[in-house]
Amino acid sequence: MAAGQASHNDKMGHFGAGIAANGIVRSAGGSRRDACVAAVVVGVGKEALDSMTGGHVEAQDVAATAAGGCLGWVWEF
Repeated sequence: MAAGQASHNDKMGHFGAGIAANGIVRSAGGSRRDACVAAVVVGVGKEALDSMTGGHVEAQDVAATAAGGCLGWVWEF
């Protein structure tokens, strides 16, 4: 797999994690804002874990996770 494709797949995974965070928060009765904040927290938390375990830290990963979760702000799932 080419490096560009691996990066794309990684970002799609982060986007999906954001959507999942949105769904969990919204199904528990949280607001759209709560769901968006949760996605940002998940993204930052994952990158913090990466930094502590020798993983590769990328701001774009946080952005992709947040984008997936905050999509619910404008589009109700």
